[in-house]
Amino acid sequence: MGWVKTGLTPRCRPENHRSHWCSGTGGPGAEPRGHVWVDELIFPEPVTTRAHLFHRDHELDAVRAALGSPAPVVIQGERVTGKSSLLNVVATTPPHGHTAIRLPQVRTREELFAEVLDALAWEVDPSLPAPRPTSTSTFVRAATQLAERLGAVRLLVDELDSLLLGCPEPAAAQQILDALQLLAGTPGTTLRLVCTITRSVSQILGADTGHFMLGAHIVPLRPWTVAQARDVADRLLPAPLDDAAHHQLHAQAGGHPYLTKALLRALRADGGTDPAAVHRAAASELLDPGVDFTLDNIVRAHFTDDERALLLACARRHDPDDDPHLARGLIDRGYLVADAAGPTHR
Repeated sequence: MGWVKTGLTPRCRPENHRSHWCSGTGGPGAEPRGHVWVDELIFPEPVTTRAHLFHRDHELDAVRAALGSPAPVVIQGERVTGKSSLLNVVATTPPHGHTAIRLPQVRTREELFAEVLDALAWEVDPSLPAPRPTSTSTFVRAATQLAERLGAVRLLVDELDSLLLGCPEPAAAQQILDALQLLAGTPGTTLRLVCTITRSVSQILGADTGHFMLGAHIVPLRPWTVAQARDVADRLLPAPLDDAAHHQLHAQAGGHPYLTKALLRALRADGGTDPAAVHRAAASELLDPGVDFTLDNIVRAHFTDDERALLLACARRHDPDDDPHLARGLIDRGYLVADAAGPTHR
């Protein structure tokens, strides 16, 4: 499954896990304003500063509020909607004194134990040997004790679904999920789990989700609206687009932050401000290998084979097979619209 991004951080020395909380660029409160050139962004990488995280105030506040309880915090949304960017900002903004640890790709419960305890022990004292537990209960006890010595700890897991899919078998994925849930839900613990996810856990492990999602604080991340995409374009481009171009921009990118910024990058090079310029930008970006990879990633992550066939039939104006339930699901998710003749491409 080469399209699944894994290896979230280098697995070598414990300091690679470190991400101490700092003041951040924007800080808490209202979303920072001001002009930011698209060239200044580290696109296509996820953003790392508050000033570059556009239109996610509500979601950021929701994550911060959820951190007050021990339940896992799950940032859930489609690919390239900014989940990793939001996680980065959660890790690099106040309050001061909190320690954030990023979990790299692990494939077994034992690897999970080692990565978490190595990072916690190193944060307490670089010379402190990490415990080596053999059961989930002893792992949770050791991690909880180390976290108490540090104060407040955030364990960050980017793309939890990709991590679970990278396990050699479903049993290993279930063990990792159960250990994370038990660790996050221990009464009195100072450790909080924050993760991002695209697919629901039930899609990965079937019906046996270990109640992970049922007990979690879900923070949904949705695509930008037309107005939000317009605001981002006004910030990133030297000349404003006309109204028709703004609507074309949203139609072409679907409100996805990654795809919107890809088009804005091409628009800055093009210099045009009308719908024709947006069309040229889209044609240009489709030739970019990174954008092509991302589009393929979105399709594979979000649609089953049957859904892809239905979308393709509607896009080609073919009469799709009659499957009202499948069509209704795609209509509810915004990928199709219903009319008198049946579902049509959005």
